[in-house]
Amino acid sequence: MVGKLEIFWRKEMVRVVSLKHLAIRESLAKRRSVELIEEAGESFEKVDLAPNEECISIEELTSLLKQGIKCFVLYPSPEVILEEHLDRELELEKAVHLTASYSEDLVSVYKNYRKQLKLLNECHVDYATTKGIESIHQLGLRVTNLRPIRSATTATTLALHIIKSHNELNRAVNTLDGCSVVINNSWKESVVEQSVANLKELRKSQINKDSIISKLEKMNKKAEAEKADLMSQLDEKSQEAKLHLTQLVEIQEQLERQAQSHKADKRELQNQIDELLEKSVDEKLELAIENKLLLNQIFNLQAELEAYFTTLKQSEAKNTKEHENVLVKNELITKLKLAERQLKIADKQVKELSKSERLLSVELRHVKSELASIRSSVAWKASKPVRVLTSAVSKTKTKNRKIQADLDIINSSDLFDAEWYVKTYPDVKKSGIDPAEHYLNFGWLEGRYPSQYFDGTWYLNRYPDVSQSDTNPLLHYLKFGKDEGRLQSPKLLEHNKKKSTR
Repeated sequence: MVGKLEIFWRKEMVRVVSLKHLAIRESLAKRRSVELIEEAGESFEKVDLAPNEECISIEELTSLLKQGIKCFVLYPSPEVILEEHLDRELELEKAVHLTASYSEDLVSVYKNYRKQLKLLNECHVDYATTKGIESIHQLGLRVTNLRPIRSATTATTLALHIIKSHNELNRAVNTLDGCSVVINNSWKESVVEQSVANLKELRKSQINKDSIISKLEKMNKKAEAEKADLMSQLDEKSQEAKLHLTQLVEIQEQLERQAQSHKADKRELQNQIDELLEKSVDEKLELAIENKLLLNQIFNLQAELEAYFTTLKQSEAKNTKEHENVLVKNELITKLKLAERQLKIADKQVKELSKSERLLSVELRHVKSELASIRSSVAWKASKPVRVLTSAVSKTKTKNRKIQADLDIINSSDLFDAEWYVKTYPDVKKSGIDPAEHYLNFGWLEGRYPSQYFDGTWYLNRYPDVSQSDTNPLLHYLKFGKDEGRLQSPKLLEHNKKKSTR
């Protein structure tokens, strides 16, 4: 005796119930379990009817039957098998052939082992009536509900129709039904009821479909009318757009001509400004040179006068040279008056140059005002991208030349000591930047000294106009401040005093 029933599983196979083996086929119609009723003198453990990974085929079932084992085979109904083949999108002829082979194989096994084998249609068991369940119990089996009974579908109805219309398949299915245990059931009635319900649903959906189609046709006509209206509006807008585009092209051409004209005017104004600035600077330099020469002459005359006066005082004690002293004195007075006249002339020239500089400043402001009005015009703004692109390279070159010129001025001055600057500020040496370039661009902004003889912070505080111009203090002093007679920083004054004492 075997204490526990064995369970075998394989897809597309049948369920087998026997004293020793139970093979279960999982299908769409798994709803009830079939258990053995205890027979006299035999006891069995309850069977877990969930399918295992193993299974037996009809060939393996035949092998079990050859061993003399009595079996109950609960097989899927042929229409369910056909339905599943069609669901897998097999060709109709192939699905019919497989279903017929399935039925014929079961019939063949039954004919060979009809004394050991009882065949039960799965759908007949699932839809068994009370009388049908009693007939199952009479076989020694007990049926219990597991889940709701599967409802027939449109595909099931189609499968039944195919079976009835195909002679060979219909004959195989009828033969299998004749070999199976007769169980009173409502399977086919349920299929018919479900087919009627499906037909009603289809008719209802067809009515709804017709209504929807009618609505869609009305909406389509309305959409066509709206489309025609929109196309008309689109043509009108297209014509307007073409007209606007033509106008824009004309305006663009006009703006380009104005931009070219303004560009030429700007170049001319810029040239005039450059000429005026150069002229003003040259005149200023010439005037400064003349002033230096006049001051040197005055200092020389003053030294001569002091020497003559000293000589005169020494000669006054000598009566014999009184006449000569008078002559010398008169000569010195004459030279002094001449020097005073020259000084007055120089002062007059300075005033005239200052007046000329003021006139040039007024003219420069007028030119700048005209330039500002040009820059505020629409044409000037429209041509801004072109100006930016064309002037970027020239500005960069001009800026580089100006920076190099400023570096040359700083390096040539004894007020900048590169060695002292690097030693005093080690971070400059670590950065790898040229000392003069560092002081020109960063050092003076950070309040650093170019050397121990110049204090840029004092210079900027002393002259607010230099501070407002945002100019390097040492560079301003070397280029302009020294010639303008601006006072030197305390460090520089101390340096000059030391040089004069040496």
